[in-house]
Amino acid sequence: GCRVEEDIIRARWQKLVWNAPFNPVSVLAGGADTAAMLEHPPTRHLIRSIMQEVVTLSRADGHPLNSEIIEQNLTMTEKMKPYKPSMLLDFEAGRPMEVDAILGNTVRKAEELGVDVPCIRAIHALLEMVNQKKN
Repeated sequence: GCRVEEDIIRARWQKLVWNAPFNPVSVLAGGADTAAMLEHPPTRHLIRSIMQEVVTLSRADGHPLNSEIIEQNLTMTEKMKPYKPSMLLDFEAGRPMEVDAILGNTVRKAEELGVDVPCIRAIHALLEMVNQKKN
């Protein structure tokens, strides 16, 4: 069936909590799958920081996510069979990655809301360069 989402913007922020860290970091970490990213403490810390920036943005945008969503996403991802996120699959296949859709929009929204997102800015800058080399 189809789920009716009362707050589509909040639902989009929710999805971004997972997509913003795992998709870009998988590429920037040299093709790491979900398990490898979480098993490496510095990368896990980066993932958590990116998730926190998304939660902060959701609040500034008036569609607040609960901080518990971070642990929930980490736990859920650890329980899943390790896999490669879609951005990594695109990268490996030589297809353009959805850098602007996932990170560009987020950076622009952060600027509009006056929220500092240093981790998201950093991965966005790096991925844009990787994407330019591919195309």
